[in-house]
Amino acid sequence: EACPTDITVFLIEVAEMELGGELSAPVVAAMERVIGIVETEFLAPLRPAAPERVSVEITGDGYLRMAAVLAA
Repeated sequence: EACPTDITVFLIEVAEMELGGELSAPVVAAMERVIGIVETEFLAPLRPAAPERVSVEITGDGYLRMAAVLAA
């Protein structure tokens, strides 16, 4: 009963992988598109009254970072 009924997964395909390599421009662009989708379709309805203090980002090393209020 505590499990979600739907899960959305976003996948970004890479052209090549290299240990410690930089993200390519197409991957960075795709990550930015995913951030936009997550913010507009999933997080916007959950935002508290002061949205300037709530954010979501994908770090340079590929981790999703969001405010704790959104992660709950």
